[in-house]
Amino acid sequence: MRFRVCILISIILLFIMSGCNSGNSNANLTVVNGNKGIEYKGVDKSEEGDWLAFGNPEDDHRIYKMKTDGSHVTKISNKKIEGIVQLEDYIYYKDSDTLYESGPIRRVSNDGLTDEGIINEAVEDFVVTQDNIIFIKEEKIYISDKEGNHKKDLVIVKEKVFSIKYDDGTIYFNTNRGIYSVQEDGTQLKLIIPGGFYKFRVYNNQLIYNDNGQIKIYNLETQEEKDFVRQNNYELFVYDGYLYYTESDYLIRENIYTNNTDRVAKNTFIYDFFGYKDDIYFFGNNFIWKMDKELKNKEIIFGKGSLTNHNMLLVNDNHTLVRSYDFSNYTHDITYLYQETEDGMEKIMSHPIDNALIVEDDIFYVDNRDKKLYRYNLETQNQALIINENILEFQISDDTIYFTTHHDYKLYKYENETIEIIINEPVYNLQLYKDTLYYLKRNANNHLYRYKKDETEELLLETFVTQYKIIDDKIYYIDESDNYKLFLYDGEEKMEIVNEKVSRLYKSNDVLYYVTTDGIHILNQLDTKTQSSQVIKFIGLNYLDFYIKEDRYVEAITSESGNVTVKEAIYKEELGLYYDNDLYYKAVDDTKYICYYDNYIYLYNNEEGTLELLHSDPISEFQVEKNEIYVTGYKYNDELRSYIKRINIDNKTKEYIVESEERYTPAYNFIVEDSILYYHLPYKEHKHQLYKYDSKENSIEVIAQDCNKILDINRNQIIYQNEDEYIVKMNTNGSNKKILVEESVEYIGMNDNDIYYFRYTNDNMEGHIMKKNLSSEVISNITNGAIKTWDYYIYNNTLYYLVKNIKSMDLETEKELTFLENEDIRHFYIYNKELIAYLNNEGGVLKKLLSD
Repeated sequence: MRFRVCILISIILLFIMSGCNSGNSNANLTVVNGNKGIEYKGVDKSEEGDWLAFGNPEDDHRIYKMKTDGSHVTKISNKKIEGIVQLEDYIYYKDSDTLYESGPIRRVSNDGLTDEGIINEAVEDFVVTQDNIIFIKEEKIYISDKEGNHKKDLVIVKEKVFSIKYDDGTIYFNTNRGIYSVQEDGTQLKLIIPGGFYKFRVYNNQLIYNDNGQIKIYNLETQEEKDFVRQNNYELFVYDGYLYYTESDYLIRENIYTNNTDRVAKNTFIYDFFGYKDDIYFFGNNFIWKMDKELKNKEIIFGKGSLTNHNMLLVNDNHTLVRSYDFSNYTHDITYLYQETEDGMEKIMSHPIDNALIVEDDIFYVDNRDKKLYRYNLETQNQALIINENILEFQISDDTIYFTTHHDYKLYKYENETIEIIINEPVYNLQLYKDTLYYLKRNANNHLYRYKKDETEELLLETFVTQYKIIDDKIYYIDESDNYKLFLYDGEEKMEIVNEKVSRLYKSNDVLYYVTTDGIHILNQLDTKTQSSQVIKFIGLNYLDFYIKEDRYVEAITSESGNVTVKEAIYKEELGLYYDNDLYYKAVDDTKYICYYDNYIYLYNNEEGTLELLHSDPISEFQVEKNEIYVTGYKYNDELRSYIKRINIDNKTKEYIVESEERYTPAYNFIVEDSILYYHLPYKEHKHQLYKYDSKENSIEVIAQDCNKILDINRNQIIYQNEDEYIVKMNTNGSNKKILVEESVEYIGMNDNDIYYFRYTNDNMEGHIMKKNLSSEVISNITNGAIKTWDYYIYNNTLYYLVKNIKSMDLETEKELTFLENEDIRHFYIYNKELIAYLNNEGGVLKKLLSD
């Protein structure tokens, strides 16, 4: 099924040109002013050889040119373009302050001497043919000559056109209704493929497009369509008979005729492709790199390389600081410096910074505004200018500062208030080890060098490297030319250490850590004596950096909501992992655990230090029942159909128990007990049906028709919320139904005698915790005064709530205690088996461990 959007407007198709077929389904389009025979004479090229034009990410995507080997980089214009194009007589571009926005069409000559306006109106997309410019403006498609003259309406669309493509005299464009074609002279308008497709390509008389994750190829001659690959791909690129696309951490090359597939690991987001002669050029993460068509011989030809998120977390004995983005005022990759306080993270400088190091109480940083190096004292808040140069990276060794600059990337040394150049070539990713400086050379294809104390340079690794760390005089590095595997170089031999893709390398207190990705990010610790690895932590996808010292794990995270947070994790001996509040785990036996983190579920063996992803897609809910796991989620490659699946922990077999027949359905709500599944799908005719599935009998029956949500199973009775949002109980066969709470409330828990729930009293998220006796039906107010809905927590079947002091109540025994006594508590939360309470008037923080 394709995604279609209904348009409730009536649009008339009118063909002005002869030869148009009024019988096709183009009722939303009007063709006007067919254009024929516009004559254009080209300009002689002023450049010889193979040249590219590109938007330079290091200069706010302004227009540059260079040869295909990366040499002769020259700025053409202060205007901006997207991605990479072949250098022609003129480069046509949209004149807008921000990429991807509408703007007038201008062109600049390839020598930069002529920059002139062509189409003065703001256009949304355009293509340039041999003779014409075809562009979108306000739901119409126009055509003009290449000087912007003789502009005419070509197609009146009357709905949004996403993009235009051009191939051999035919224009292709897409709307919510489908992909259309029309000739450059305005004839033969027709709908080719109905449906809403945002991205498509045209190649060799074939349309290639993405239909909700399914890549399809439509032959324009035979009108045959076939499924190609099934992936959620954003960009599709076709060159010389091959389709290139990204899949997770890999770049895939697939033959469009034979479907033969090759792949190579990548470590960057790719947002533009360009094919020229025998090479493919890729644009991403602030550099341009190329490979041959066989996905071999990778080479960076432009950019400062893939700088890692180094120094995002600055920690010493006295301070914890985070360099993070301000999403409330987000611009490109600008970061600010935050410090951890009792009230959370506070911005300590109003201006953005690019890079930073902490030395005792001093922060050395590059100011984003003038790119100069400053020192800021955290105690006195005094600031001083250190180096009055345009600095990119820097490292500090006693009284010497090594740095590179934005304008040439060459290596400089600042010492005794004097600056001298020491490496007269572009370098990046500087690291200091035992007062020796290590760096990568961009022009030497990312080979690793070091600058020795005798002021001589030594080549260490003649391979493609972007990340490396040095421990015990050994170099650990990610070899991007060998699918991002982790290697060790001891000065004589190279040794493969990790035979899987490694995305990040970290060194913390002379211990090596690396990140792999399997579902989510996995942090591994490498024993540099035995070269053996151990999984130690799950890491969320929004992490910035981390720090480990004496079993204290500190992680900086951020989100698009603007929250910048430092969270800690504690090491759990019985689990063998660092544990934080986002991790749920359940023991299977003495060595195996089911671990759930950021919607992914794993089997972890702490004796072997191994981790196995049990389900490749994220899940919404799960339950462990004996040696099986029940999960619910969405089929991401099948139009987001929801399901319940059963996974055998021992043999890893997977079986769909329930599958939605309709697309874009919500996740199931379910509970399992004694291998019997009770489930509810809050959608259409299933909206209030509560189903019972007996796997032994292979039977399904409806046991309730007023269910809104399954809440619990207690003493062989199902507790659920009905369509009136009342709390109801019934036997597991659907009999003896009884309303327990006849009002809309939040269910907390129950025992043999009582049910507990939260009753809202106003629109300010306030209410009371109530207890209702199941026999006498007497209702009592546990909290007396109103509390906020976030002022109570359930942990290990114990209720904690704030009423002046923090109270606790075991929901089974109903034993109530004053857990933490202090009337100045204004808020609390539970984290890592610890209750953390904040006091009023900056009174500090109280912490108390919870019992299992």
